[in-house]
Amino acid sequence: MNSNRVELAPDAHLLMASLRSVGYKTETAISDILDNCIAAHATEVQVDFSWNKEESTIAIYDNGDGMDKCSLIASMKIGMGMKTAAFSMGKRLRVITKKENKISTACWDLDYIENQQDGKWSLLVDDIPIDTVLEGYPVFQHFDNGTLIVIDLLDRFVDSASLKKSKMNFYKTVERVKAHAGMIFHRFIEEDDLKIFFKDDLVQAWNPFILSNHATQELR
Repeated sequence: MNSNRVELAPDAHLLMASLRSVGYKTETAISDILDNCIAAHATEVQVDFSWNKEESTIAIYDNGDGMDKCSLIASMKIGMGMKTAAFSMGKRLRVITKKENKISTACWDLDYIENQQDGKWSLLVDDIPIDTVLEGYPVFQHFDNGTLIVIDLLDRFVDSASLKKSKMNFYKTVERVKAHAGMIFHRFIEEDDLKIFFKDDLVQAWNPFILSNHATQELR
């Protein structure tokens, strides 16, 4: 029996909408991205929640290895991890990475994909206004190598009809994410001298096993 193979990729904008409903909490989404920073051998990570109504952003940047253009494009392939984590918070994911004095950029923009209506997975490469974006992140500019992730069009956070409530929930989320990061990455903070900053606030490690308590017994 003869059979023909036909590549049948799902329409990008329909699958993207489904991926956004995977069920990430913001704490776990940010932790997934921080995990990538640690895997890239970062010793310093900055997390920047910036409220500006409909133009609010969430940025995570590190002094890790950085990526060349080919590695960046490969890392932007749709799947679980950074991309799905980002889409659970906003509709646009922009990445600026530098390695050996070369800067590469890539962007997934869900509005752009939906407006194309051709069902294609259109990753925008070298389409980010680098100087304009980097103005907001002077610390990153001083890193020799590293990666900057900016998530915006934060429709999961910002309700234009209720900006006051959105702002209050936005800052409550920052505190939850900060506490979660201190717990999840406590070993890296304590043992590897990893520094995670939320703006200028250094995250303190919190060990859920409470080893400092005299009643705690460490078992095999």
